[in-house]
Amino acid sequence: MPETLLDDIRDQKVLVTGAGSGIGLSIARRFVDHGATVGALILPGDTSGTENLAPLAKRGLTVVEADVADSAQVEAAVGSFIEAKGTVDVLVSNAGIGGKAPFMEISTADWKRMFEVHVGGAIHTTNACLPGMLEQGSGRIMFTASELVDIGLENLAHYCAAKGALTAMMRSLSREVGPAGVTVNCVAPGPTLTPMFKRAKDEFTEENRESIPMRSFGDPDNIAWTWLFLASDGGRWTTGQVVRANGGVSMG
Repeated sequence: MPETLLDDIRDQKVLVTGAGSGIGLSIARRFVDHGATVGALILPGDTSGTENLAPLAKRGLTVVEADVADSAQVEAAVGSFIEAKGTVDVLVSNAGIGGKAPFMEISTADWKRMFEVHVGGAIHTTNACLPGMLEQGSGRIMFTASELVDIGLENLAHYCAAKGALTAMMRSLSREVGPAGVTVNCVAPGPTLTPMFKRAKDEFTEENRESIPMRSFGDPDNIAWTWLFLASDGGRWTTGQVVRANGGVSMG
């Protein structure tokens, strides 16, 4: 048994998608800080992501590139990480995109891309990592959802629908793979100080901040601890859950 709650993190091999900025970058950093072997998956040609991850790469993090919506790219990228490191013990499927428009103005292409990235990305990365977890009889899978699944928000129907699909898939999969020792959960952040959130000027406002029970926006480096807990020995009996790290915006 580990001496402290997160001691066992150092023995884990972790893959984080959408790791080039925001919450994903903070999650990758926390795992590296605790001695995990980390693979950070970013979009091909993401120069800013590569730059953001450079300090962590010097500490042993591996950067792999793939569009999570492309199953062949994901299979190749995850395969290269597994070939080099041996397995994936923890999958953090965090890659996502934004986009805001009235329902009647959301194009078919917009709907498709939203689901390809959020849901398809989770499917493709899980397909690539789950066989090894089942073989070894243990593993952690975590999808990044959103508090908006509980409360909704105008002009974000496609985003909310995609995140809702993720939570439903998580619950089903958790029942399926639980007997094999694999946990599956969602973490649902609230309004968090990421580059994507700061670009949403109508949400990144003082009025919005004051409406949050904790009276502050989320700090990516702080809420990243949620994923670490679920990956740790302390989270071994938590599965099928939506963990709401949201400052009280949604209380489910």
